[in-house]
Formats: sequence, structure tokens, C-alpha cells
Amino acid sequence: MAFTFPAMVAEDPATNAVVKNVSFQVYAVTDTSFSTPLPITDTFNNPLAGGILNSGTKGVFPQFQQATNSTVVIADATKVYAWTINCVQQDSAISSFINTPGSATATALSATYAPASGSANYAAKATTVSAGTGLTGGGDLSANRTLTVAYGTAAGTAAQGNDSRITGAAQAANNLSDLANSATARTNLGLGDSATHPASDFAQIAADNVFTTRQDLQGGLVLGSPSVSTMPPGAIRALVPQSYTDNPGDNIAFNFQSIIYGDWTPDTGIDPGFVWGTNFYTITGTSSGSANGVAYMYSALIESDVRAPAGSHLGIVIGLQAEAAFADAASGALVDDMRSLLVAAPVRKDGATAGTATKAYGMYVQKVTTAAVGATEAYSIYVQGGLTRLTGRTEINSEAAGDVGLIIKQYPSASTDAFRVTDTFGNVNVHMDQFGQIASSNNHLAYEGQAGQTIIGRIGPSSGSSKESGISMGTLGDAKLYRSATATIAVGSGTKLDGVPGVALATTSYNPGSLATLTTTSTTFADIDTTNAAVTFTVPLSGKVTVRASALIRNQTAGQAVKMNVRNGGSDVSGTGSSMTQESVAGRRLYITDVTGLTPGASVTLTLGWRVVGGTGEITAGGATDVGPLRIDVAAA
Repeated sequence: MAFTFPAMVAEDPATNAVVKNVSFQVYAVTDTSFSTPLPITDTFNNPLAGGILNSGTKGVFPQFQQATNSTVVIADATKVYAWTINCVQQDSAISSFINTPGSATATALSATYAPASGSANYAAKATTVSAGTGLTGGGDLSANRTLTVAYGTAAGTAAQGNDSRITGAAQAANNLSDLANSATARTNLGLGDSATHPASDFAQIAADNVFTTRQDLQGGLVLGSPSVSTMPPGAIRALVPQSYTDNPGDNIAFNFQSIIYGDWTPDTGIDPGFVWGTNFYTITGTSSGSANGVAYMYSALIESDVRAPAGSHLGIVIGLQAEAAFADAASGALVDDMRSLLVAAPVRKDGATAGTATKAYGMYVQKVTTAAVGATEAYSIYVQGGLTRLTGRTEINSEAAGDVGLIIKQYPSASTDAFRVTDTFGNVNVHMDQFGQIASSNNHLAYEGQAGQTIIGRIGPSSGSSKESGISMGTLGDAKLYRSATATIAVGSGTKLDGVPGVALATTSYNPGSLATLTTTSTTFADIDTTNAAVTFTVPLSGKVTVRASALIRNQTAGQAVKMNVRNGGSDVSGTGSSMTQESVAGRRLYITDVTGLTPGASVTLTLGWRVVGGTGEITAGGATDVGPLRIDVAAA
């Protein structure tokens, strides 16, 4: 007879997972090497091809029969899984997992089979089925038992379809279209009418952040997050020509507006009466090392960057405009002090007692050059007009050697002063009139000149004639007394009278140890001696000098005149010729003449010239006490 083996589940004992679609063969228990598969048939004695059992998609072996073995082993081709199974007639189909080489685990797998009534594999009649929460019924297995759902509204009960808690409830499939009153629902959720606007009215947060229509954000707008260090450029960016009929006026891409209401006289805050419309507040951390290494710290950067290409034309580009104004037709308030821009001084505040700034500026304006932007004119600060007042010391420094420290321009047609220096009572002490002339109402002016020079005096025309006078004191202890534009008295390591008539400029005295005799028969003027009858000097401010000469002179032929003049660079100086003597007996004669038209400040060398009408002219000098020198003196005139 054949032994019948029941259908059973193929379960992996390591993972408790069902083993599906795997082919197995049947072996005798004594065939521990799994070398000879046993032939098997189905329950109708039809041979199974190749003796193959397949667990199929359900992971269940079908019933089969084997002719000679009542206990067999089922194993797969790789010998990972192996089960020992007894035939049905033995009333116990207990399968034990055989730990074959390569198996996943050694844990036994029990294939449960229920034989005849009374088997240990059946549940006892005394076993009970208990009703859980929301159920009623149950009992032991001596009879058929029914579990019933307990309906109700109390805890632990279930709701039926017609329950008041379910009737009229919103259905998920309807997507809130079945609400009794959508507007009331939105109000209850605090949405107002925002849910009724089309998606085009709102920014695509995950896309380009572009508003296609104007937005009125009455509740305010928060941009960015404390965890985000920067705001991406262009978050609010589009401004195109258009007309807003509800609020025509300035074209503003982004508007911060603060409205201040109420009576503030009772205010008792930290700074009573102080109101800030907007505060951009940038601070450093307080831990050690915070902000260390920061080269420039800016609280805010406001830029107007022109990126339009060639062909675009803009009128005026302004980086920042500060404005304080009376606005609205109803405006009529009294303001004690209105300031469009206030630059606060750098200070220590909020209890700070330390911290040192090497340099501090209330306002720092960088140098503006024409080359930086291709401009024809460039100003670091430009005040369009009106009164400009500087309180406190004002220092004006030229930028480089040769630069003018201060330029004051006055329109030629203006009848007012270009500048005035007044006292606290408004009295004009010094002024420059419309002609560019500096004058003083109390006849004195003190100012600092070049290299620490101090000038004290009265400067300017008076009654149509030049009447300048004053004292100039330099850093080296030299002092100059000015009488006029063409005269100076200098007192320092030596005394120098520059431009004062009669003040000596230079002297030449030719008085050799041996008697020297100079002669001429020339009837045209020629230099007496380019070395010993020459004098070099600096031309005074007047450009005019007086030349005096004395010499022992005669004509060897009595009755023939000897004449003298002044020469400059080998040429006669016009108007300086004069007759000296016609005597044949030598005598000391004095020659005096003025030379004009010289360049002030230039170094000039003049020589004495002479000629005869006839005979031979003669000058002797030196050699004896009764002869004396040939002397030339030059003085300012």
C-alpha cells in the first residue's frame, strides 16, 4: 500500500516567512546525503514528473503518496531547507527541521496537521473565545459561538451609519464641497476671504517668488528666517510702468510705512517721546571672539545699481534720499526742528564703558573722482544752495602739494560778499566783496598762511589806492612788515627791507692794493669793467631800483666830456646816460640814476658803462689813500 502525506505550509524557521515557488524532492530518512530522490505520486497514484514538489505561489506543498516509506524528508535542490514528515496513517505529522549544510537555521519547523477527533492537535472544548472592546458574545467551544458588535454612543461602543455623529459629516471624497456654509467655515479657521483668490494672486514660493498682481498685505510681511543668513536678491523685484487708480503717485517697488497714532505726552518708556518708524538694528554677539576679524560692519547697504545697457538714458540716479516734510492737505502741525538727515555721533551707550575707536567720524564721505564714472564734474559733497552753517572748528586741508585748500567763487554780477567773518553779534569783521577783494571793518585780519605762517594786517584797497599793511610771521622766527604790495621789511636772522625806497640791495667796491687805471677812447657806451664795475641783486617787489656810483674820473684832454650810464647784459639801459666831467684834472664824481621795468624777485646784474666825446677818459682806483674805490650801490626805489 502507498503512504499518504498531507499538504502543509513551507515556512522558513529563521524568518517565519513562507517559502514560495521553490521545487523540492523527497528522500528516505536513511539517505542523509540526499543522493537518491524517491518516486512519488499524487493521491490518485499518478506519478509526479521528476518526483518534484513545488511550494507554488501560496508556499504550500500538495498532498502526495510514496510507496515504501511512511516517514520521508523533503529538501530543496540546494539543501537549504529540509523537513521530516510522517504519513497520515501514523496520526501525527510532526516535521522536524534537519540542520543540513548551508541551512539558514537549526530551529525546528513544525508542520501542523489535525488527525482524527481527540488528537492533541485539536482545541479542547473548554477553550473559550472572549468578546473584546465593542463586541458581545463568545464562550467556550462546546457549541457554536457568535460575536456581535455593540453599537451606541458611550465609550467602548461602535457607531452605526445613521448615528447623529455620522449623519451630515463631511465626506473626504467631496473635498469640502459638502460643507453647509463655506464662508462660516473659513471665518472659523481665520482665513477670511484669502481662500477665495485664484492661485495667480499669490507668489509661487517654490518657484520664482513673482507676484503677478498688486498685493495689499494689511497684516504685514515677514521675509526670510532667523536661520537664513541672507535674503536672495530679487525677492521683491519687479517695478514696471503702470497706473494705480486707487493710489496714484510715486512708483515704489517696496514701501515700509509706519503710522504713529495717539497722544504721546504721557509716554514713560525708556526714551519718552522718541518714536522710530523703522529700525534696522545690527549687533554683534556677546561671546568672546564674536565678530573678530570683521573688516567692515554695515548696518544697512542701500544701492542704486544701473545695469541697463548702452542706449538707455536715466536722468538722475540717487542711492539714498532722506526727506522730512509736511504731507497731506490737512497738515498744519508745529515742528520745532525739522531735519531731513541726522548723522548721530559715534558713542558708547547702553551701559558701555569700554571699547576704543582709533578714529571716529560722524560722517565719512569717500573721495569722488571724475574718472570713476566718466564724469565731467565730480564733488565729494555738493550743497545746491541756501545757507550752510558749520558750528565748531572747521579744518580745510589740500589733498596734495600744489592743490588749493579753499576756493570761493562769486558770480561777477552779484552785489553781496563772497564770504564774511562775523562775531556772535552778527558784526562783520572780515569780508571778501564781489570784486574778490578782502577787507576788514576794524582794519585787522589774522589768519594762518602756508607752513604755519601767521599774517596779521589790513588787506585791501582803500580810496582807490593800494594801502596794504601788516605783519607776516613765519615758523622759523622771521617776521615781515608789509607797507604796500611793493614793499616789505623782513626781520629775522638779519634785517631785510624789501621794496622800501632807499633800502640797500647790493654794493660793489673796487679798491685794489695797487693803483689801477682804466681808460677809454670809445665814443659809444661800453662796459667799464664787467667784473669790477658790476653789481648783482634781487629785484624788489616794485621792480624799480636806484643805482649810485662814485669814482675818481677825468679826461686826459681838457674840454672833452666823459659820460656814464647803466648797462644790462651788454645793452644800454635807456634813460640812464649822464655827463660826469670835462676836466683834465681827476676828481671824485657821483653818478645817480633810476632803473625801472625789472621783474620782481629776479636776480639781475647791472654794469657801469662810459664813453667820451673826444680825448681819452680815465678812472683810477685803489693804491693810495687819496684815490679810493670805484663804488656802485643799488637800493630799492
